[in-house]
Amino acid sequence: MLEEENKLPEKERVQAHIDTANKNIAFADKATAAVLAAPGEFVENLKKDFLDGNNFAKKTIISIKRAYYRDVAPEMMAKVKPDSMLDNATQYAGIISNLFRNPSDPLVGYAKENINDLAFKTDEEIKAEEEAVAKAAKEAADKKAAENKKKEAKGKAKAQVKK
Repeated sequence: MLEEENKLPEKERVQAHIDTANKNIAFADKATAAVLAAPGEFVENLKKDFLDGNNFAKKTIISIKRAYYRDVAPEMMAKVKPDSMLDNATQYAGIISNLFRNPSDPLVGYAKENINDLAFKTDEEIKAEEEAVAKAAKEAADKKAAENKKKEAKGKAKAQVKK
């Protein structure tokens, strides 16, 4: 590619460099605008997007959790009510976004004062979750066993037909 560029007349080479520089400047302007004038929808929809499985929302929540709750032991974090964690993470995301926004145009409603202590599940809620997980696992295993029996029965029937 460099050899091809060197074969071009100097005026075209200079213009190619200018075009490349202009594309880089446009990209930098776009990236800067995305940070400095970030749309509030991302923060407002963070909880919903996370629950819908949006990858970027998941990564954002995980990053906030690691940054602000690194002192909470993993076994304790597992006992936190999801809504409590998501509501606080949304507040932190709003606070962080406001750091980069124009001070005269902050996202309203996001402040350190709005962050509550994490709410933990009760022993009954934890037990109910564990029972639900165990029940779902048992149902999945039973379904798999039933499918295997059907396949086995079909295999035997085919074997008898061939005899």
